[in-house]
Amino acid sequence: MLKVLLAYRCPDEGFDDPRFAALPSGLPWLAASARESGAETTVANFSRLSWKDVERFVGELKPDLVGVSAWPANKKESGRLLRVCRKLAPESVLVAGGPIVDIRAHELLRRWGEADALIAGEGELAFGRLCAEVREAGREGIERVEGLVRRGEAGVRAAAPLSELDGLPAPRTDGALAGVDPQRDLRWVVATRPRGTALNPSPPALRSGRSIAKEVVGLRKRFGLVDFSLLGPGLVADRSLLPALAGELQAAKAGARWELTAELADLLPRSEPARDRALLRDALLDAAAAGCRRVRLCLESGSAAVTRRRQDLAAASETLRAAGLLPVLSLRVGDPELGAGEEIEELRGLVRALRPVECELEIRIRPEAAPAPEPAGGEEPEARTEDPRLRLERVAEALEPTLREARRSARPGPRELEARRVRGGGGAWLELDWGDYRAASGDPAEAERHYRAAAEIEPWSPHPWLRLAKLAARRDGEGEVAALREVLHRVPEHGGARERLEELRRERPRARRGGRRRGGGKHSGT
Repeated sequence: MLKVLLAYRCPDEGFDDPRFAALPSGLPWLAASARESGAETTVANFSRLSWKDVERFVGELKPDLVGVSAWPANKKESGRLLRVCRKLAPESVLVAGGPIVDIRAHELLRRWGEADALIAGEGELAFGRLCAEVREAGREGIERVEGLVRRGEAGVRAAAPLSELDGLPAPRTDGALAGVDPQRDLRWVVATRPRGTALNPSPPALRSGRSIAKEVVGLRKRFGLVDFSLLGPGLVADRSLLPALAGELQAAKAGARWELTAELADLLPRSEPARDRALLRDALLDAAAAGCRRVRLCLESGSAAVTRRRQDLAAASETLRAAGLLPVLSLRVGDPELGAGEEIEELRGLVRALRPVECELEIRIRPEAAPAPEPAGGEEPEARTEDPRLRLERVAEALEPTLREARRSARPGPRELEARRVRGGGGAWLELDWGDYRAASGDPAEAERHYRAAAEIEPWSPHPWLRLAKLAARRDGEGEVAALREVLHRVPEHGGARERLEELRRERPRARRGGRRRGGGKHSGT
C-alpha cells in the first residue's frame, strides 16, 4: 500500500505561537483524498519537534509520497523539510502546496531542488489523483496529473476553485497522527472557501450544515473536543447556513461551544436593509441557541476610511450583542515603523467601536519596509535584523489600556442577560452566562445554582460541569473531582478534564506527606 506523509513545520521561532504552530486546516482534507485513493496516510505537525526528531520520524516511516504544506511564514522550513525527506526517503515523490505556491511556483521550484512538483490552487482533487498515479506508475505518474506545476513548463495552471465542498471526501483524522494536539490543531472546521479571484470574485463555496455537524460530532467522539471555530470567507453571507447548522447540532446533541469567523461585510445590511437585518438577526439567534458564543471579525488596518469602519464596527457590535454573542477582533496591523502613531490611533478607535472581549494582533510586514535582495545560488534570504514579534509586542503594549477598557464593557451584564430572557433566548447557555456573571461578582452559591440549572436543561453537555469544576477548584477539592468525573462521563476522551484529575490525584499524597496546602502548586486549566 502507498504510504503518504502530509507534513507541516512552522517557523523555528514560532513554535510557541499558536497561530504559527497549529496544523493547517487543509491537511485533513488532503488526507481524506489520499485515503479515498487507497493510500495509508499519516498527518504530521512537526512544529514542536526538534529537527533530529523529524529526521528520525521520516527515516522510520520511509514514505512513498510526501506532501508539504508551505506558507509565506514557513517557506524556509518547508525547504528544509523537503531536503530531510529526500535524504532519508530518497525514492519518495515529494510535492508541496499552499498559499505561497500560487504566486511563486517557479521560483520555489528553482529553490527547492528536491521537490518533484508543486500543487497550485485547491489540491484535494489533484492530490487524490497523484496518489493513485504514483501507486500505479511511481514518479512517472506525476506527468499524468493536472493541477501540478512541473519544471520546464511555462505558466501556472492552478486547479479551478471548487464549487461544491460537500462533493469532496470529508476531512479525515482517523489515520496516523504525529505531533498533533487535537485541542490545538483540530478545532478549526472549514465551512466555506473563496472562489474566483480579486478581479472576478464569485460567491464562496459552502458546506451543508449536516456535513459540518457530522465533522464536529466525530471530533467530539474521538478527541473530546467541546470547543471549535468555524472558518471561512463570507461565512454569514448565506443566511441559511447558520440556522441549518444550528438545527443539526441540536439534533445531534453536540453540546459544543463554538465561534464564527466572519467578515465585517457579513454583518452589514446589503440591498434590502430591513429584510437583511431581520434575516441576520434570526440566523445569529439560531446560532447562539446552538452554542455559538463568539464571532471573530478579521480586519486589516489602513484598508478603508477610518470613520466609516468605526461606524460599521459599532453597528456590528450592536447586532452581535442583540443576539447574545460576544465580538472578538483579529487585526492585521502594518509595520509600526511606518506611521506608527497614526496607525495606533486608528486601532484604538476600532477597538472602542467594537468593544471586543478579546483582540488578536498580527503584524503585516509591508514589502517596501525592508526590500530583501534576491538570494543567489538557491540560498535562503537572511532573516530580518529584528524579529517581527518584537514589533507586535510594541503595538500590543500601546493598545493594552484601550483593550482593558473594552474588555470591562464587553461582558454581558444583568440588563443584557435579562433582555435575552425576555426575547425568548433562554436555555442552557443563558444559565451559563448568568453563572459566569455571578461567579465574577463573588457569589459562588448563586453561580452554582445557574450552572446546575444548565446541566438539567442539557444533560449531555459537559460545559456546566466544566464551570462547576472551575468554581470548586479553589474551595472544594472533592467538588472539583466530582465535576470533572461528570465531564468524562459525557465526553470520555476530554483531555483537559483527564489531565486535571490526574494532577489532583498526584497532589493529594504530597499534600499529606509534606503538609503542603492543596492549590499551592501549579495547576492546569480545564
